[in-house]
Amino acid sequence: MIVRLRALGECAIEIGVRRLGPDAERAFAVLLLLVLAGGRPLSRRWVLDLLWPGAPDELRRHNLRQTFYKLRQYGVTLDGDRQSIVLAADGVLSDLDVLLGAAAESDETLLDEQAPFGVFLAGYVPQFSPPFAAWLDEQRDLAHGRLRRALLAVLLDRRRRGAWHDVERMARRVLVLDPLNEEATLALAEATALAGSKSAAIGILDTYVAELGVAGADIRLPATVLRRRIAERLQLPPSLAAGEACFVGRRNTMALLHQQLQSAKSASGRACLLWGDTGMGKSRALSEFGKLAVLEGARVEVVGCHSRDEHHPLSVFMDLVPPLLALPGAIGCSPETLGYLRRLTEHDPAVDTPSPDTGEAELLFARVRQALFDLIDAVTGECCVVLGIEDVHWLDNVSWQVLEELMGWCASRRLLVVLTARDPRVLAGPPRRRTDGLLVHRLPALHDAEALTLLSAVLGGDVSAMSRAFRDWCVHLAEGNPFFLRALAVHWLETGEMHVPTSLRVLVDERVDRLDAHALRALQACAVLGKNSTLERLAAVLEHRRYELLKSLSALEEQGLLASDGPRVPAKHELVAHAALSRLPDAARHLLHRLAAQTLEDEIKGAQAAALLWDCARHWQEAGEAGRALDLVRWCATRLVEVGLPGDAAEALEQG
Repeated sequence: MIVRLRALGECAIEIGVRRLGPDAERAFAVLLLLVLAGGRPLSRRWVLDLLWPGAPDELRRHNLRQTFYKLRQYGVTLDGDRQSIVLAADGVLSDLDVLLGAAAESDETLLDEQAPFGVFLAGYVPQFSPPFAAWLDEQRDLAHGRLRRALLAVLLDRRRRGAWHDVERMARRVLVLDPLNEEATLALAEATALAGSKSAAIGILDTYVAELGVAGADIRLPATVLRRRIAERLQLPPSLAAGEACFVGRRNTMALLHQQLQSAKSASGRACLLWGDTGMGKSRALSEFGKLAVLEGARVEVVGCHSRDEHHPLSVFMDLVPPLLALPGAIGCSPETLGYLRRLTEHDPAVDTPSPDTGEAELLFARVRQALFDLIDAVTGECCVVLGIEDVHWLDNVSWQVLEELMGWCASRRLLVVLTARDPRVLAGPPRRRTDGLLVHRLPALHDAEALTLLSAVLGGDVSAMSRAFRDWCVHLAEGNPFFLRALAVHWLETGEMHVPTSLRVLVDERVDRLDAHALRALQACAVLGKNSTLERLAAVLEHRRYELLKSLSALEEQGLLASDGPRVPAKHELVAHAALSRLPDAARHLLHRLAAQTLEDEIKGAQAAALLWDCARHWQEAGEAGRALDLVRWCATRLVEVGLPGDAAEALEQG
């Protein structure tokens, strides 16, 4: 007859249909000894000393015989001789062994909510024998150790894959067994912070540090460091649209990026290109990875390219240099390096004559390029740095040249460069890109199960209101595209209509059509400003009353049409921006561009930000102010000459 030990979260032994509990005292204890022996013979003398310490030898031998007799009556088959006793291993099942055996085949077993779990032999505190109680504590520690190792292995795997819901579940299970486990506590704090509750995450770490006490000063260091990273460096959006917090189907991508990060942290830099169709979630994957990188101590800087940047030489580095200069280590750059970087990023309208060294254009550009590398070298010498560059299909050729050199150069630095693009053919040029050392990874479409999980999240966890046929039709139509699937779900929530739009563009158009006038105008202003859309600039362009602007932005965020990233508030997607701008009459469009140009021009005068010159010129052009646009183009050309690009300056003037 099979003997089953139920030890995880409970304390019982099943012999067929009979259930034996701790109230059976010695019978339960003897059977527990035999079960946990796993088929090994137990010395009768050892059992006697463990269960009846100090009792007369004849009495305890009699008690052991009586106990064996009772167990045989229950149906337990015991073997052995006068010196030992054994319970055959093939007649025993332990829920712990079954669970860990299944987990070795698939770690999903440990994630199953229905899987048995809990303290080993919970609530079992025998009082009849101190030696047996000590043995039990040892067995409990061994069992918890086996279970803890299995749980932590899954936790670490899910962490590097960005599956934070699974990380939280595993961390909480580990902490049931080991309340002061460092890895689980830190992982739980990370998962809590990334779920949007930084204060709760900090509270977890503060409680952990307090429980360690003064004696655990060295042990408290990782928790203290993580607390500072969460409090000071982890940037989370103030709110998320429906279902936006759900991040599925990107475990392999996150694992790949995490692997590249580990290499970069050990001074073996990497470069990676993520590509996928429109709406496939490239920006979201980069954003989620950036949060993980911050928690691991890396500094993350992300910039985006726009269609207007294609003819803007060194556009991406004009955007990258200012935040890089604010990183630890940048102060170590030489004054000469900082001087060349100022040439690239600062604009002084009082200086209208070229510098003497502009006559040696090639040498000057080489020095500017070297200054860029010196800056990156300085900051990566202080900590690991992740540079994210989105939509590189809009990247200008000069930036590409520098980036190509950077990809090879970073191999001995603590630097990870992550690019995103719609199509890998961007690497083919023209001109053909040198991609030595560049890892190319395609974001796959979501599987049907992942798509249903995302759909359920957008619908608030209740998909019953949507008919099964329509739900399956949405999953089929979206073809694994997360943006399309979210848009379909929000469309149904807002309208209750069961018809399916013919394309993603049509669906976005319908969502924008449902906006009120104030929200639509705010979205159009965001689209006009593009990558320069911030709360401050938006307020200056629209001049709405504060409560009206707040109401409009809240509506746009709730409907998933706006991406909130700290002070930046760009349109959620290029399709959303296009849909908003297509509804602008000519006069209104000219006015918005004029207001945007004036806002940026005022900012340029105060901050001397050369990167804004190009966008400001484009806004004046779109506003119909050709003269003012041309004046700024001349300044743009002057900046190019100052960094050793006279040919590009001439081309800019010709285009102007």
